[in-house]
Amino acid sequence: MATSRKVIDGPGKFDLMCSLFDGKRVFFTVEGGEKIEVQTNSVGIEDGSRESWLVSGNIVGSGSWEKFSGYFETRRRQGHIEIGA
Repeated sequence: MATSRKVIDGPGKFDLMCSLFDGKRVFFTVEGGEKIEVQTNSVGIEDGSRESWLVSGNIVGSGSWEKFSGYFETRRRQGHIEIGA
């Protein structure tokens, strides 16, 4: 079952790009202040602004790689992710 989390802070556009192309791990801070370490596998354009992205990848931690997907805006550094999606 997927869990939805609101992202209140996250990587800038350059770090998000490095996560996709270089395998760099980045953090999404979700409501409640928890930082979730992720590595992206896919970043797609959500609209023509070049600031809104559809993202997916894996959450790093606890010895397992759980899948996530969601929406993230690099200008405001906010969005939402679905964990286990």
